[in-house]
Amino acid sequence: MRLLLTIVLVAVTAPAFAQEEACAPQDEGESMANHRLLRQLSLDLFGRIPTMEEWNRLEMGASIDEDILPGMFESEEYFARVREQHRALVWGSLGNIQNIDSGNARLARLGSTDTWRVGNMRRGYRGASTVECLDQPQPAGAYDAQGYPQPIEIITGAEAERIGCDPADGRNGSEPPQCRREGYVMVAPYWDPANPIKVCAFDAQDLETDASGQSCAPRNGSRTCGCGPNLDQCLPSGNSVANLAIRRALEEEPARIFEAVIRDGRSYMEAFTTQESYVNGASAHYYDHLSGIANPEAGGQVTYDPLMGSLQDTAFLDETWRPVQRPADHAGVLTTLGYLLRFASNRSRANRFYTAFRCEPFVPPAEGLPEDTSEVPDPNLRERTGCASCHGQLEVVSAAWGRWRGNGTHGFLNDELLDAMAPRDRCTECGLDGQRNCSAYCNAYFVTGDNSALGMVEAWDGYPLSRAYLSDAEAAAINAGPSSLVDEPDEVRRVASCAVRTAAERLFGRTLTTDESVSWVAEMTDAFEADGFDYSAMVERIVSSEIYRTVR
Repeated sequence: MRLLLTIVLVAVTAPAFAQEEACAPQDEGESMANHRLLRQLSLDLFGRIPTMEEWNRLEMGASIDEDILPGMFESEEYFARVREQHRALVWGSLGNIQNIDSGNARLARLGSTDTWRVGNMRRGYRGASTVECLDQPQPAGAYDAQGYPQPIEIITGAEAERIGCDPADGRNGSEPPQCRREGYVMVAPYWDPANPIKVCAFDAQDLETDASGQSCAPRNGSRTCGCGPNLDQCLPSGNSVANLAIRRALEEEPARIFEAVIRDGRSYMEAFTTQESYVNGASAHYYDHLSGIANPEAGGQVTYDPLMGSLQDTAFLDETWRPVQRPADHAGVLTTLGYLLRFASNRSRANRFYTAFRCEPFVPPAEGLPEDTSEVPDPNLRERTGCASCHGQLEVVSAAWGRWRGNGTHGFLNDELLDAMAPRDRCTECGLDGQRNCSAYCNAYFVTGDNSALGMVEAWDGYPLSRAYLSDAEAAAINAGPSSLVDEPDEVRRVASCAVRTAAERLFGRTLTTDESVSWVAEMTDAFEADGFDYSAMVERIVSSEIYRTVR
């Protein structure tokens, strides 16, 4: 037994000594260090390990810094990685955004059938919100002289009263209740022209003008306007091919701007000021046909234009990205529709910019907010107890988006619709003395008697909401727009320093130390500025630094 125990101990302990010797610190040699460095660079810049071809280049004596690294910044994989990282910075996901269409143009299947229709136009088309089209073809002769489809079944009498049909004339009670039902037509939809679908004839209309002579593009809510040729002016709801393609394109647009600026070696600051953007087939179709919202403001139909310039006609599913020149009011990624939809309020737009691109998030004091003992909280958040630490600056910064619509709609408020420095007469008196008669437009963008109940003071009645409580100098940001956030040397320096910090922490895989945050970041920012804010040159400098080469 004693002999057996000895043998077992020898068998167990001998490999342990060998393991300790193998794990002892060793000089891995230049070859091994280069292999580790290439792997690290490939993971950080491409998101993958090196290929055998890349390993072989190293084995054949290629220098990482002189032969391999410069070429990595010209690779399409690097630019794909740039898009991915910047899409994350702007939180580029529209998955929970419901209103990317223009409200009254949402196509959906009719129950479990294969027929499509615009659900909220049923009353306008057929006389009741519960009445659908018939599951039979619309006869070729069932159209009037103007091309408007005629019903092939009319519901009257007790049945019409039971289901709540509107008066036959659609306006008052002078005619008996009546509902109208039409059939379907086959349409080749823009998102899949090779496979026609059944669409209720009223919704499939492609007339250029409605019965009153008003243009049907964009949709104006008239029952004599349909979805247009190939259903161009309607968007299928849910996870349809068209809906998902448009969402992906709008999410991608800001990242494409970053990529273009970085690919060209232009100043990184141009990503926040350029009027150039990028569209593919899906987003071009969206901007051209689906983004306009008709609204009876400023005396007549006003289309809230996303200001996208001239768009080339191209196939909806064309994935090629091409540049488009936008008007001067645009400001790079900060006025892309993806950014404006993702951050629906001006405060959230400003907060994301400061958090992601200045590394200065708005956070409450560490000791917490003081108690507000006032009888009525101050409506001016810059003065309200406990709010000034954030809103003292946030209110001024958010004014930069004062001309851009939010909270469920989108587009630009031009001079006709909003004067940043003066009250709007039609929005000044409405809602006073308890008369709640302000339009939704006035309440959304101006201080009115209605929303004064929320604490706004009479001195600001009729002024843009974004103007209230700001000095004239501060309110100038409304007209200047978001590009004004990087038009001063100190602002540029802060954005540049944040870009260095963000890139370094991602590449190091950790937060920077206090010393690195002060001296090293300042040194790298100086070099970044000297290079004309060339982003790739800055990243190359980081991965060539001693910290990067020893951090992992």
